Amino acid sequence: MRQGWITLIERVINIVKLPKLNEERLLKKAKQFLELIASEQAWELEDKERRWKEIKEEVKATGTYTHTYEELAYGAQVAWRNASKCVGRIAWNNMVVRDRRHVTDPDEMFRELQEHVRFATNGGNLQITMTVFRPKQPKERWGDRIWNSQLYRYAAYKQPDGSILGDPANDDVFEVFIAIARRAVGFAQSPNRLANYHTLRQ
Repeated sequence: MRQGWITLIERVINIVKLPKLNEERLLKKAKQFLELIASEQAWELEDKERRWKEIKEEVKATGTYTHTYEELAYGAQVAWRNASKCVGRIAWNNMVVRDRRHVTDPDEMFRELQEHVRFATNGGNLQITMTVFRPKQPKERWGDRIWNSQLYRYAAYKQPDGSILGDPANDDVFEVFIAIARRAVGFAQSPNRLANYHTLRQ
């Protein structure tokens, strides 16, 4: 009985301490990133100190902090630069980062994704592009999400024998899209239109 109370008290203490521990972890990572960007972008010392003060105040007040555009863009470029398995990372500093953290309406997000494709394909002269939407906020269960792993994939049609016509990787998400389309506009699969390479767009 005594051991049970001790265990319970320890768990309560850990729960109480958790926000502070999370804050400390966040500030440690923020400090490391700030040192990196200030060093590589040749910030003045007073600018770095001012920004560090802002970050600490925001984390204390909200439990998180918001990157400036410079921090967001450079952080995305550095992340690509450090992706050791990516053969294209040599062009890391040519990446264009589109800051769309202010966009939260699903229809507006969809239009921004369409614009991302138009801008990045650039009439055939590809432009390395990242579009950034807002992250999940503290105490928010779900943030904004894009279901498919790429904006353009191939559809996956489940056949009567259980096999997949198309890309099996997209089986689950395609079934959801089909169900939504049927409810919205009465869409139905037509057997004479099924093919291996139907494009599945976001």
